[in-house]
Amino acid sequence: MLERRGDGATFTPFNCKADRSDALAKCFSYFEKVASVITNLAALKESTLHVLHHFAAERCMYLELRTSPKQFKVSSQNGSDEGKELTTKLQYLETVREAIQEFHAKAQDQFGFVMEVKLLLSVDRGKVTSKESALAQIDDILVMHKEHSDLVVGIDICGNPHANTVKSHLLPALLERSHAFQRLPITFHTAEIPDDEESKMIIDSMCKLNIRRLGHVTYLPDSCRERVLQGVFEDSGVGIELCPTSNMITKEIPSLEDHHFLDWWQKSDKIHLSVNTDDVGLFSCDLSSEIYDLATAFHLSRQDVISLQRQAIQSAFHPDRNGLSKMFEDMLSCPPSKPVANLVNSHKRQKLNGLTA
Repeated sequence: MLERRGDGATFTPFNCKADRSDALAKCFSYFEKVASVITNLAALKESTLHVLHHFAAERCMYLELRTSPKQFKVSSQNGSDEGKELTTKLQYLETVREAIQEFHAKAQDQFGFVMEVKLLLSVDRGKVTSKESALAQIDDILVMHKEHSDLVVGIDICGNPHANTVKSHLLPALLERSHAFQRLPITFHTAEIPDDEESKMIIDSMCKLNIRRLGHVTYLPDSCRERVLQGVFEDSGVGIELCPTSNMITKEIPSLEDHHFLDWWQKSDKIHLSVNTDDVGLFSCDLSSEIYDLATAFHLSRQDVISLQRQAIQSAFHPDRNGLSKMFEDMLSCPPSKPVANLVNSHKRQKLNGLTA
């Protein structure tokens, strides 16, 4: 994209697996660099299509894609920065929808099935400076959900965990809008860094805010984990999102054998685990490699991996989980005729064939 732009700008890849020093800060610096490349709606559409094709090539049958709607400067004919108008966040969302529709129109022919795609809209804790600024982000998302309720299925609370804004600003703002989240569930990144007080406040707010999933939980206090294992909701379990490579790098552990997977695996029927990529580009991974590496580290059987995928479906925000379950079982028994793309080594593909569905 930068080459086509032709302004001399360059993008230097960051290999976080090779250089783990101060990894978390480098990760968020990387995200800022990506934002400097995706600077208009055309680039947004192109990158969205790239992501969709990448996951479909692995036979990912359902993708919940997190995105943070932004505004872009509208280029003037003379290239001047003066008086430039901005696109709207609704236009951002409409562009993502257009990319999904374009992808769906060709998916059956290209991949042998049609991957379902829904969106999670992000509230970025790193951009919160006050309760009012938190409310502004939340209200923007509620407007976009109203306009695209068939596409937007949840809210993702994320961002730089070193931004100490959750306790003072973000949670009070969310609680003020709590009525809206009964129709729009929340997945909340927590315990990416040690902060027991913040984690306890989030766990305390799960029922009021309809927080149905927790992300990363890398440093979750034992007392919080026990509360979640015992059950938070009467009508369903809690989804736990694990991002193996991301967790390993940001926690600075030497190998996946030290991952906190066993703190959750087969500990409670109130828990639905899911394996996620966090960021494919940053962490040099894909869905197949994350599942394969986790299975290798903890000696999981094929049936264990299938169980993980079934749990992921149970924690999905999709309005028809029964339909997803049927699609998954159908794909296991009769996988699509199109071959799996060459995204992982052949021996991994043989073990994973049909499972990333």
